[in-house]
Amino acid sequence: MMLKSIYKPDGGKLVRIEVDLLDNSINQIKICGDFFLHPEDGLEMIEANLVGIRMMERDIRMSIKQTVETKRLTLFGITPKDIAKAVMMAR
Repeated sequence: MMLKSIYKPDGGKLVRIEVDLLDNSINQIKICGDFFLHPEDGLEMIEANLVGIRMMERDIRMSIKQTVETKRLTLFGITPKDIAKAVMMAR
């Protein structure tokens, strides 16, 4: 079952999440919204690295942060914390 959420942090951009869970871990995830990310394929990298991560905000945030840092991605209008919060809201 696909869970969904929409989150707009104060002063930030809108984040939409669709996530499918398996045994309380992310099985599939789609992240979109009115934020920007460079390079554009960075969002697919973040999504791929979230598969298998436990549905715990800290673990999700750390995975996103690690992907952003290692792949040298730039987020505009959101932070890894904002994305993690949006994912957790889909519960």
